[in-house]
Amino acid sequence: MGGLWHNDTFVREQPRVRFRHEALVDGFGADASLHFAWSTSAPLNAALGRQFWPCELRAWSHDHNLDGRAELLQFLLRVPASRANGNIHAISLLVGLEVWADNSAHATLLLNGTAYVQHASPLPGVRWRQRARLGLHTAEPLPASSASSRSPCSHPFWAFEEPVGPGGHAVTAENILERMHLTCNDTVLLVTEPPLWSVGTLGADDSFELNLTISVPSLRLEYEPSVAEKLKNVLVQYMAFFIPFAVLLGIFRDAVIRHAVIATRMHNPLKPHRH
Repeated sequence: MGGLWHNDTFVREQPRVRFRHEALVDGFGADASLHFAWSTSAPLNAALGRQFWPCELRAWSHDHNLDGRAELLQFLLRVPASRANGNIHAISLLVGLEVWADNSAHATLLLNGTAYVQHASPLPGVRWRQRARLGLHTAEPLPASSASSRSPCSHPFWAFEEPVGPGGHAVTAENILERMHLTCNDTVLLVTEPPLWSVGTLGADDSFELNLTISVPSLRLEYEPSVAEKLKNVLVQYMAFFIPFAVLLGIFRDAVIRHAVIATRMHNPLKPHRH
């Protein structure tokens, strides 16, 4: 019986996604000494010391069909170029996202994820345009709708839970991502397209621009079906399994009886036989 159907199924769902106002920027100029960083966490910024460099970040979303589920997340980052002497060769951006999958087929999944993009070039840039598609990784199928929701992480997680390390140094994107993968079974991921890096040197009053667009498609989410769904699958798949046999038996009956392959005689079982 177990070979006729799977113990899990899937549904295509567009989750609700919003920006959690958590961001971490890290960049370099022509050499490692021209390092700058900025975040939305005040303790982390204080721990950066001389590496702290104020940036401007705008974030908004697009909900074209007005169903409460954004199809696009837009981020526009502006970095003053004076800190890197007008030459920015590498930059990364980490943003915190809240993802909520609430389809009625499975138990609700609510997680705090982090999306991360980075690019480095031997030539200085003035603009970086990056498109990406949001994905969701689950270690196991989601519980059925009749079951209770599970926690995506062993304990509550958010990007700036520990903005300063034990030695007083500011945490990096690597520290945050490593902690997320160690504590969370359900995580957010980005599938990125090739970056569009505009080469050039910025003036002292100019700003480097990063335009990040994240699309939120319908995702395939696997879940454990309820008892009613399993019984329905049993009925449907067993019927599909035995229908060919019913057809073959009908063909055999027609060949044997109707076409007189075997001699037969009809009689009334209630009428007495004549001897």
